[in-house]
Amino acid sequence: MIINIKNMVSLRCILKVKEELYKLDINFHQVRLGEVITVFQVDKARINLLKETLLNSGLEIVEDKKPILVEKVKACVVEYFDFSKEVPLAKFSDYLREELKLNYNYIANVFSEMTGLTIGKYLLLYKIEKAKEMISYGEMNFTEIAYKLNFSSIAHFSNSFKSIYGNTPSEYKCGEKMRIKVENLVQFANKQEID
Repeated sequence: MIINIKNMVSLRCILKVKEELYKLDINFHQVRLGEVITVFQVDKARINLLKETLLNSGLEIVEDKKPILVEKVKACVVEYFDFSKEVPLAKFSDYLREELKLNYNYIANVFSEMTGLTIGKYLLLYKIEKAKEMISYGEMNFTEIAYKLNFSSIAHFSNSFKSIYGNTPSEYKCGEKMRIKVENLVQFANKQEID
């Protein structure tokens, strides 16, 4: 059985889900971003208990196909940039098609319909948030950050950063460091009416 979970964006989320599965004695093969694969079918009563406990952590079980696909796309974005030691070489559209085993146009249409954003815009927002995190750590310079996040150049990185947040990476580094939670990127973009 596959249980799809919304807002799983980090290893901490995976650990929290595993903790709750152990408490409810739900045997599983694998827990990854956005998804739990159980050993056996789980009864409705335990699924409802899992729903309740996960809601307390900001996580939510998703059962409709389109929201599940949106969550899988978001999980792929995180995996593409956060869990790879190397700079991603494949185009993100190719990566998504391979990971989800679906036609990219279908994936993109569902994502846009459900979120109001294109996958490209969501990906850009995520990359900029990731850049803000890297800037805050102070371990990489802007050129290294641009390279790691697959921007074509430092100018492309800086212009993208400014177009989203109104200031350059340098201005961000020197000013107040406000970040947006990954699970709130869609709401942020829709609120700001970002093109």
